[in-house]
Amino acid sequence: GSMIYGLSIENYALVVLAFCILISAIYGGLSAIENFTGTIWGLDRDPIGFLAESIVRYNKFEKDVVENMIVSHLHIQLAQSSAMVVMVGFKTTHIPPKTYKWVLVSNPIGVLIISWGAWILDHPIIWVGAGILIIGTTIMGVTGLIEIAKRYLGDKYDTASRWEKLKAMVKDPVRFTYYYVFLYAQIVVTICGIVVGLQTVDVFRKYDYTFIEYDFNVGHWHLLAVLLAVLLMIQAVDYIHVRGKQRKIFGWLMFIGSTLAFSGANFYMLRGPTDQTFWSLAATYIGVYFLFTGFVQGTYHLIKTYRQDQRELKAGIKDLQISSVN
Repeated sequence: GSMIYGLSIENYALVVLAFCILISAIYGGLSAIENFTGTIWGLDRDPIGFLAESIVRYNKFEKDVVENMIVSHLHIQLAQSSAMVVMVGFKTTHIPPKTYKWVLVSNPIGVLIISWGAWILDHPIIWVGAGILIIGTTIMGVTGLIEIAKRYLGDKYDTASRWEKLKAMVKDPVRFTYYYVFLYAQIVVTICGIVVGLQTVDVFRKYDYTFIEYDFNVGHWHLLAVLLAVLLMIQAVDYIHVRGKQRKIFGWLMFIGSTLAFSGANFYMLRGPTDQTFWSLAATYIGVYFLFTGFVQGTYHLIKTYRQDQRELKAGIKDLQISSVN
């Protein structure tokens, strides 16, 4: 109901997010044009392909504008995609009205701050924006879990023990895993990213950590991308109302897979120079196989639902044609 410059709060948040995504896309596009054509800034640089992870360790004064813009582009694109997925979660979670309004206002502010920090490659500014987004996401995750318990306990919720409420939260493994992943993401993505950022100079720029920093730079973005895919698949399966045993199997596959894969990947990325990696890699691979199985099952249900909807649509059109003739 509230309006800001003629826009609802929800639309205002979407417009801000779309604006930031557009600027970040332009960043990537301009840097690619300059890299391969040299027609924007005339840097006379060799038109080479490179991985941003390979140049992050350079002193920032040694990078040219193209390299800085590509590093910036990769820093922010997935963060903005995360904000978009979080806003889908806001929409489908029954957050109390006043809190919901606060979350919708604070979310685009966090997006603007984290985007600006990435555009100028300033980690402290990025952390401020990330902190704002963490608050909104945490509120949504906790509210969602409470919502599950209330749905299953009904009038008994207020008198139920803490253990009974916790048991009720896992009655729907799909919704439980959805909010669990949102909350766990703050540990395995956001907080880990901030910790590494704080230790970059004192720890990760040491010679012994050369490959560890590279692994973190590669793995951190990939982990976030997989995490977003998990959230979207869970949201899709919930949206098409998969029920019964298939719902439980899917939910627990995604829960176990997410926990093992994301935990193992972080233990691997945050290892010390002499640490063993067998168990962290084993957990990551096993988790990925669980997630893959869950994605196959989810895709099957999506295709099945789509075909059923198409048959019902054709039958409805046919019945309409027959009735119009009669």
